[in-house]
Amino acid sequence: MLLKKELKTLYVMTLYLRLTELKMIELNQAGIVPGHIHSGLGQEGAYAGVLATRHDGDYCKFTHRAIPACHWAGVPCETMYGEILGRATGNANGLGGPGHIADLSCGLLGTSGALGCDTSISVGAALSARHKNDGSLVYSYYGDGTSSRGPVHEAMTMAGAMKLPILFVCVNNQVALSTNMNEVIPVEHPGINRASAYGMESLLVNGTDVLAVFHAASRLTEGIRKGRGPAILEIMCKRWRPHFEQMGANQKIAVPKGQVCCVQTLETVMLKSGRFSKPELADIRQQMQDSIDAAVAEALAAPLYEPASLAANLYAGRDNEC
Repeated sequence: MLLKKELKTLYVMTLYLRLTELKMIELNQAGIVPGHIHSGLGQEGAYAGVLATRHDGDYCKFTHRAIPACHWAGVPCETMYGEILGRATGNANGLGGPGHIADLSCGLLGTSGALGCDTSISVGAALSARHKNDGSLVYSYYGDGTSSRGPVHEAMTMAGAMKLPILFVCVNNQVALSTNMNEVIPVEHPGINRASAYGMESLLVNGTDVLAVFHAASRLTEGIRKGRGPAILEIMCKRWRPHFEQMGANQKIAVPKGQVCCVQTLETVMLKSGRFSKPELADIRQQMQDSIDAAVAEALAAPLYEPASLAANLYAGRDNEC
């Protein structure tokens, strides 16, 4: 069993992701999020359990369904919401939107608009991490649908051949946009079933069990940091929302019938340990909600992006001239 401090850290990370997902849906339903969001509601354990093993200096590459995880990579909550809400205070001055939050100063590599195409960027970062020779590694997330894309196979082949320090995290929610994986993928587990072809160690874990995710990620990252090469962690979980949220669509938010909630599962473990009480967990939740609400209020008070800045940073060269 983890120490109380470690267990609390996992809970705070998981709860933050849940409350932020709910807040983003709320803002989207209110019609104030430019564009749309791809909610990862129900998949929080796949990120909290893994990112709890992250060290300073590590790199992260997420997907379109992991927006709140950017905060745990080092992006301030206010900056993240600024970008989500199209404000000039966002990391890209509000021009990138929810799915394109990046900050190289904290190792956050950003996300490609076409899923899987950015996996090679993760491998490049892993090559950089190896040259640094400081034990740092890369966390590269992808989905079950993305697993069949050519760029993913090319990146994994290179990572395996060069024994690079990278953990590929396959979040398997069993559906790519609206296609069931059983119809298009010839193996049951596209992460672990393909790992041997790349010469990688792999583990399969239940994403609704945050502690299990943490222990599996700890085992694999320990080996990677010791120089044993890349690995694949496949996390089974379900997303509770549609492929993307319709702006202004007031859809009821609830745990789908038959689904296990990673937050509730972790809370049950914490209460049964006797080291936490219900009032203590309620207090953590309230503090977290207050901090999120404050970050949103700050973002909403900031100026919107400037349309005139759309052409900025498009070209390299003196004074941005082509």
